[in-house]
Amino acid sequence: MFGYEFVSLTKEQVEARRQLLDQAGFQAYLVPIIILVLTYTGRRTIPNSSNNQYKRNIGRLELISRRISWLLNTTYIGEFGPLRVQLLGLLYTAFLLFRITYRTGNDYMHVTKAFGHVAVAQLPLHYLLSIKSPSSPITLATGLTHERLNAYHRLFGRIIHALLATHAILYLRFFALMNLLPKRIKDTDVRLGIVAFWSLNFLGILAIPPIRAAIYHKVFYRSHAILSAVLVVVLWFHVPYTRIYVAQAAFFWILNGILRNGASQPVKVTCKAASKHLIQVTMKTSGKHLHPYLPGVHVYLNAGGLGPRTPFTVLSARALGNGISQIELIAKNSGGPMTGSFARVAEEGRELELQLEGPYGEAQQYMPLLLNNKDTKRQKALLVAGGVGATYALPIFKALAEARGSAADLKFVWVMRTAQDLRWAQNYLRDSKLTPSIELSITRASSSEQEALAKETEQGPTVTTSRPNFDGIVDSFFTLKAEANSSGKQDRQKLKRDYDPIIVMVCGPASLTNALRKSVGRYVWEYGRDVKWYEEQFGFGGSQV
Repeated sequence: MFGYEFVSLTKEQVEARRQLLDQAGFQAYLVPIIILVLTYTGRRTIPNSSNNQYKRNIGRLELISRRISWLLNTTYIGEFGPLRVQLLGLLYTAFLLFRITYRTGNDYMHVTKAFGHVAVAQLPLHYLLSIKSPSSPITLATGLTHERLNAYHRLFGRIIHALLATHAILYLRFFALMNLLPKRIKDTDVRLGIVAFWSLNFLGILAIPPIRAAIYHKVFYRSHAILSAVLVVVLWFHVPYTRIYVAQAAFFWILNGILRNGASQPVKVTCKAASKHLIQVTMKTSGKHLHPYLPGVHVYLNAGGLGPRTPFTVLSARALGNGISQIELIAKNSGGPMTGSFARVAEEGRELELQLEGPYGEAQQYMPLLLNNKDTKRQKALLVAGGVGATYALPIFKALAEARGSAADLKFVWVMRTAQDLRWAQNYLRDSKLTPSIELSITRASSSEQEALAKETEQGPTVTTSRPNFDGIVDSFFTLKAEANSSGKQDRQKLKRDYDPIIVMVCGPASLTNALRKSVGRYVWEYGRDVKWYEEQFGFGGSQV
């Protein structure tokens, strides 16, 4: 098969093959470590090259650079993040396949063993990528949060699964062709290999997006934690040659649990209905936190034990003194165990004892810059939210307006199905400093709601009862009035002059995000505009340019 044959080897040749397998595994293990060390060293030694003084004219190379960056940071396959993640995964897969087949000659068993050995050598990195804590070695080395690393974790898991599945299938083919399967299937090492193979298969099947979304709370979370532990135990006893890598994977599995438990604390939660489907959740925390509760961060809540940790965006947080903070969340009652508990507590008027973990999120990195940097604070910012995604965008919008002293260069567009979704945000929408820069798009407003909204718009935000025209919204926000010619059309050559970056922040379903990115992308591709894009995706983090 593919030039490989079943060959007979002397004892010396078998030992030489074992040495080559060990080399292949170690080199495949070492390469990502070298990359991480170089990345960390570069981040520590190379000064920040960002320059806040923008030239009034930009060259062709700068235009090309912005377009390529925009392309690489665009998400085409939501499961695996931006395009750059898939390209890096493709390159790394090619490297692993090269290392697997290098110096194997025509030895079928050599390449079969190499698939398994190299794949297991990647498990430490894969388990490292699953660590959520800001203290994760990969986060410290790269500066990337778990939200961004999660796309690499998912793609890397698929790569490892494919390599180990190939290893298992090639071995079973060998046993079948050599009439050894009835005998070898009784051996412990083969049985353990089959258990490991099916553990991986179940991990992969349950992680398929539609399946994962449908059974996340009931099955996926617990099974993922348990099966990933089972896998390292089974592989430890499967063969002795890869135990150095299996032990590291087990260590990182335990470390992840320790770090997450260290970021957790018990809280008492009170709830009340904010609308038909939304619940306002209030809790008080105590103790020290790794990071402040900035707008846009999220926390995890669970009932303890192996119960699923459910993420929620922090709506607001304020210090009450003596190390105590009061945190408010808005939860959408989606029928999960956590939101179902919130609904019952709200109805019964009692407290709920939970474990709070966090805060987490990319907002911990970019919000201090957006709120405190004098150059960033003068840049225009467009914020777009879909449905409950406003729990991320609206607090950020308010914080930016307060930091700047005005909402003049800000615009917030909120797309929702019904006016019921507005109830929890009434305090924001009554703020006269904010409302001129807020546009509400209610796609399923009844006739009575339309009449009520028409009256409210006289003193409140702009309200439409149709889907937003993102091309028009982006055009009006990006266009510089001074750059329009006498016919009202934009002068493309003049718009190629460099202006301050425009900040775009979005949180909502993929359809909304993709439509907005397409509209914004026209200004990157046609005019070379510098756009700072921040995307939050509930459940998977997001992409950031």
